[in-house]
Amino acid sequence: MLKNSPVRIQWDPEKNIFLEPLNYRSIQIGLSNIAVENYTKDWIISIDNITEYCKEIHQLIKRNKINQAKDLLPHEQSYPLPEDIALIVNSY
Repeated sequence: MLKNSPVRIQWDPEKNIFLEPLNYRSIQIGLSNIAVENYTKDWIISIDNITEYCKEIHQLIKRNKINQAKDLLPHEQSYPLPEDIALIVNSY
């Protein structure tokens, strides 16, 4: 299956706002071949520079304004997968 797929997945350790490990992992998705071409030519609709946004969060953390920093973090949500794909992803 791996040889025939342009998509690779692995589960990486997740970290909190202090970069400390959390007790769960997040999926990391790698692309190759046609998936890279599609991603770069068709799937990307915009790119935003979030450097200043990240610096602002970092400064709040350095000033121990943790709740304010957390309030600026994007809300994460689970991404629903079709059942056939979920079976594959969850097998890793």
